[in-house]
Amino acid sequence: MDSVLCCANAQSMKYYFNEEEYGIIPDEIKNSLKAALVSYCADVGGVILLAFDDDHKLHIQAIDPIDDIGSELKVRRLQEEMRDIFQSLEEFAKSYAELMSEGDGFGDTEGMDMEDEYDGGELR
Repeated sequence: MDSVLCCANAQSMKYYFNEEEYGIIPDEIKNSLKAALVSYCADVGGVILLAFDDDHKLHIQAIDPIDDIGSELKVRRLQEEMRDIFQSLEEFAKSYAELMSEGDGFGDTEGMDMEDEYDGGELR
């Protein structure tokens, strides 16, 4: 099961960060993720989602972008520009999972509410 780290939605103009599971991540990294995802949505629309798979690898999923080609380019740029942060997050997720008691895995993504509205790339 994938565990959502964060996501942004251009249509609803909202950003979500999974504080319940990843609240201990430093605010500087949270703010960098927020800025990157909101910028993506402002540029190409749709939804962008960062989630860990069962092996604790971070994946970027773009859903229904207005501009498919622009979306692919923006995702590649995001992967390059945030490579160090993404690698650190993967190491964190793996270490965190190892510390969790058996049977406690990462939280379920069902029923998560979107938070923090933004307008044209500007967070409200």
